[in-house]
Amino acid sequence: MSNSISVSRSLSNTNLRFSLGNNEVTGIVPTTKLQKTNFSFNFSSKLSSKLKSEGGVNYVLTERDNPDYSNTVNNPFAIVHYTWSQRQLDMRNLERYYENEAGDQRPWNRTAWNNAEPKFVDNPYWELNKKTRIMISVIVSSEI
Repeated sequence: MSNSISVSRSLSNTNLRFSLGNNEVTGIVPTTKLQKTNFSFNFSSKLSSKLKSEGGVNYVLTERDNPDYSNTVNNPFAIVHYTWSQRQLDMRNLERYYENEAGDQRPWNRTAWNNAEPKFVDNPYWELNKKTRIMISVIVSSEI
């Protein structure tokens, strides 16, 4: 089940937008469920004839029963980790470094040097710990 609502408004030289969304998915396997709630706020404002400000906040809360291991080539979690991981893989490092500075997953098995998507399986600590994400951006630009 998915539902959302958004409200936008323009006031003189300022545009505002709020949105709230909710998504609930029940899995095929009994007792599996994913619930995700999103809240976002965006704005843009013309401060002067040459100065403009834009920004936004996006908040995501994810709750799940039996974490999603869909990025595991459709194999059970333990088999995938024993099959696709390496003997020298230090699981303590997976726990310490499951997230990068931007709040994204830091996989141990990158698809390529320039593609950080996991090739075979997500970091298990990402799956266990990542429930809330907050992203904030603010841009101030000027015309010369």
